[in-house]
Amino acid sequence: MKRVLCYSVLFSLAVFAAVAWGDYDIGYYLMENYGVDAYCNNHNVYMNANLLDFNTYMANKGTGWDSTFRVNNVYDYHLVDSSKQTWGESDNYTESHDIAIVLGHGGITSNKYYLQANRSVQGRDYCRIFPHADMYLGESDVDIEWLIVHSCHSMDDEDYTWRDSWRPAFHGIHQVFGFHGVTWASSTQAGTTWIRENYEAFAQDAYVDGIADSWVFNMYETDIGPDDVDQCPVAYTGRATLANCDSILNYEKFPTPGQVNIVYQDVYSPTYWRRRFHGGCDPQGGGAM
Repeated sequence: MKRVLCYSVLFSLAVFAAVAWGDYDIGYYLMENYGVDAYCNNHNVYMNANLLDFNTYMANKGTGWDSTFRVNNVYDYHLVDSSKQTWGESDNYTESHDIAIVLGHGGITSNKYYLQANRSVQGRDYCRIFPHADMYLGESDVDIEWLIVHSCHSMDDEDYTWRDSWRPAFHGIHQVFGFHGVTWASSTQAGTTWIRENYEAFAQDAYVDGIADSWVFNMYETDIGPDDVDQCPVAYTGRATLANCDSILNYEKFPTPGQVNIVYQDVYSPTYWRRRFHGGCDPQGGGAM
């Protein structure tokens, strides 16, 4: 059972550099149990088993890979930047990894997306994390290049929610990946086969076809459930020029540890933006793209 979670481009040397990539780190922040704190209460969702093949493939891709799993007990301060809230510690958690994968419930209020944490410090009751107000992704003293947010509405297309939610959070991060409308996870800890296979294929293809194309192709699903709805993945970037946006969406790949890789430079104040998605994708909880 599925469980709902609420080109041809000219390059310049300023866009990227060829570097030898050493240690590489993935952080998993999986909010599966929502029954611990009453003020963050929601139904449980599961993704740990779905990500095992993804993590195995990534860990075996060369040497120098590390991964950290935080399953449940994902607190508000793990996701919030200290420049936004004095108690935020994302620099030491989600932003300390090259890739951060976050699973949780998500929703929209006042055309702004929020990710629902499953834990909050008692008395603070800060369960809804709004990227535009709580995140500052990628400043020079952190590692994060890519953020995957597996939750409903994390890149929602309605009323420019994706734009107003994520643009203020881009400060050096390369790309953010999410979903328009409803997305899916497992209702049991055993996992769901098609989600697990999608993540495995995403990991493999992101070294060959590029991260954005791999995400949009492999996470796209049609005819889900009795209503035949779609799952609509979205990749989003902000850069200094439109050509650079197209370049990173077309060509940025996961680097192989221990080899010379093309690594795009961080852009701390992007002025141009691009998304990648399937035109016509029609999910539950959102209109056709």
